[in-house]
Amino acid sequence: MTSEFLFVEKYRPQVIEDCILPDDTKKTFKEFVEKGEIPNLLLAGPPGIGKTTIAKADRKSTRLNS
Repeated sequence: MTSEFLFVEKYRPQVIEDCILPDDTKKTFKEFVEKGEIPNLLLAGPPGIGKTTIAKADRKSTRLNS
């Protein structure tokens, strides 16, 4: 099954603006995008809080392919 059939992938926020985050966290990630680079990060927390979503949105916003 590819990601185009998965609900979570289809409706996952694609950019940081679409992510629901605390204001200070969103500001920090926007600064990463403005600088054009993402520092080494360790995103930790329970399942379902958006760790993968923010990482993918940040990567997509900075146009990194890895």
